[in-house]
Amino acid sequence: MITPAATIDLFNGVNFAQFIDSIDAIKANPALARLTLRAEVEWSNGAQVRTKIHRSGNDAQAIAQLISFENGERSAPLDDKTVANAMEIILAGLGSCLVMSFVYHATQRGFRVDELGLRLEAEIDLRGFLGLSPQVRPGYQIVRLAAQVKCDAPSQALEKLWEHVQKISPVLDIIRNPVPVTIDLQD
Repeated sequence: MITPAATIDLFNGVNFAQFIDSIDAIKANPALARLTLRAEVEWSNGAQVRTKIHRSGNDAQAIAQLISFENGERSAPLDDKTVANAMEIILAGLGSCLVMSFVYHATQRGFRVDELGLRLEAEIDLRGFLGLSPQVRPGYQIVRLAAQVKCDAPSQALEKLWEHVQKISPVLDIIRNPVPVTIDLQD
């Protein structure tokens, strides 16, 4: 049975009861927390790719979803472009993950969030990507983030919440810590 939207208890836009139920279910059955995320990326033309992300949960009631989008690079490194490139998607993913982590954990602590905005910028030196300098890493050189928050949490609690969010953000963890990547070249 589906609960009518009017009776769902939302706090910070989060279905709090469902959030707590999910936490309790994972505590009772830790296997529910382990997911495998899948993406397929195919070259379409030039410097453009088509990405498909497959979503599914671990239980039998989960509904599989397919999300697809186009992204790529400029036709030349300094040209204008019309789609986001992978580095921009990573930056957006970091911001999205931090915002959602903050909102969910603020909600869990009973803090009302009125406004939350992040400004992120990252520096990259294209000489690394272009193979022009082995001394230059091909990825980001630095990422800077500025956060604006209006929340009813006291200052000290807000600082502790941001520290916690940085510890539990999956995307920040991926960026800050090496993750094993295996590549199987198939023909």
